[in-house]
Amino acid sequence: MKKTKKNKAKKINKEKEILLTTTDNMSGYTIVESIGLVQGSTVLKLTNSDNIKEYHDKLENARMNSLKKIIAQARQLDCGAITGIRFEINSINKNLMGILAYGTSVKVRKK
Repeated sequence: MKKTKKNKAKKINKEKEILLTTTDNMSGYTIVESIGLVQGSTVLKLTNSDNIKEYHDKLENARMNSLKKIIAQARQLDCGAITGIRFEINSINKNLMGILAYGTSVKVRKK
């Protein structure tokens, strides 16, 4: 499962590679400048299905869409990495969920 998620993240991050991490620092790199917050959100509409796989796939696609948005913002800011990546999932109502991805865009130098 982890390999699949890693491959999906690699696939959406193929232009100018942006390093991604959930930690505040990056092994092998020095953060030379912290640029600021990047964030991306997606709203997911739920159906009245009992199919767990369908919900899982929709949620995974929404999460990856939010991740794509923060990667695009980091590219626009000419950053090499996003640190401290977090995801929040909130219920808006019984049929809608909001997925938010956020992190800190940074410029890095290889050690």
